[in-house]
Amino acid sequence: MASTLRTYLLAPSMLVVCVTISLFFLQSTKDVLSASSFEGYVEKFIHANPPTKAPETPFFDANGVRHTLSEYRGKVVLVNFWATWCPACIMEMPTLDRLQAKLGGDKFIVLAISQDMGGVAAIRRFLTLHKLEHLPVLLDERRRLGLAFGQDMLPTTVLLDTENREVGRLIGPADWASPAAVALISRYMRREK
Repeated sequence: MASTLRTYLLAPSMLVVCVTISLFFLQSTKDVLSASSFEGYVEKFIHANPPTKAPETPFFDANGVRHTLSEYRGKVVLVNFWATWCPACIMEMPTLDRLQAKLGGDKFIVLAISQDMGGVAAIRRFLTLHKLEHLPVLLDERRRLGLAFGQDMLPTTVLLDTENREVGRLIGPADWASPAAVALISRYMRREK
């Protein structure tokens, strides 16, 4: 009885804390993405020295088919961990969609992998609502791939080279469709010829 009462009393406090934190990050994200350049965030891109092999931990598509990152060997891959409830992710996702539209093909792909517990339906609703047409539904519902990468914040974006090695990552939101971000990724694409 006492623990149930304690839960009822703490629940509103926790809700207030969560909303306050979300509003703080939403404002920070707006500041980041309203900046005219990605340059300040390229600085925050952490290069892996030396590059490290990507984990073989599976993730799943909308049909429940199991995939691993090694399937994309031969392409430069931008892996983005996100969730529909993450304010920074909501602001960032359209830039990932534009990046996939611009560079996606035989040499490059964006894998926006959701960590939503709501499953495929929640992701589909989000992609439809935000008119994101170039990103497939991909899911790491139990965060196994994210944990294998040592990811503990959303969004986190990891860049892989054609040898399936992590060459760097950026923690937090960014404008991935900006000229500076495209230049960063294109540099790795040129190296892989």
